[in-house]
Amino acid sequence: MVVASVTYTEKPSMTLEDGFVDVEEEENQEEVASMWDLSRPLYADCKLEMFDFEHPNGKMAFWHSSAHILG
Repeated sequence: MVVASVTYTEKPSMTLEDGFVDVEEEENQEEVASMWDLSRPLYADCKLEMFDFEHPNGKMAFWHSSAHILG
């Protein structure tokens, strides 16, 4: 596994400094999905999808991270 997609349906009890996208910022938005590295903790009930290198999202995350390392 390379990266995970995390979708919260309700706002977890954490601050914006912890990296959460505020659900209330988006009008009429019920779900907020984002790509997370595998070491980041989960803060509330959520839908979790994990992607390996064979999946396009996994490749994109790996290549993006590699570019930062090379830079």
